[in-house]
Amino acid sequence: MFALHAPLVIESNSITNTYYVSFIVLCLFYRVNFARFNKDISRQKMAQKEEIDPRIVKIAEKIKQLRKERGYTSYEQFAFDHDLPRVGYGNHEKGTNLTIVSLLRILDIHQISLAEFFKDFEK
Repeated sequence: MFALHAPLVIESNSITNTYYVSFIVLCLFYRVNFARFNKDISRQKMAQKEEIDPRIVKIAEKIKQLRKERGYTSYEQFAFDHDLPRVGYGNHEKGTNLTIVSLLRILDIHQISLAEFFKDFEK
């Protein structure tokens, strides 16, 4: 947020008032365009996030499959029951924010090894 500083106009001078109003309009115009610029950047970041490596997508699908095989229809309930961060686990099932540490933790919960987890994957 920024403050507008303009000269205080005491007397009725139409030229000064015109400049003052123009200044305010110009500031508001740049602020609106800045907001549009921020939205454009957000859209670009979202588009970049949508491009996930297909191998990671397969891993995420396998994690989701393991959860469903245990009888959990909701990832939130699974995360709650196993003391995992709900949003973080949901992201793992989407293929985002997945690290080797988080994968190992999930595999420990399911009591399977890395070899068992990856046995169905192509080389």
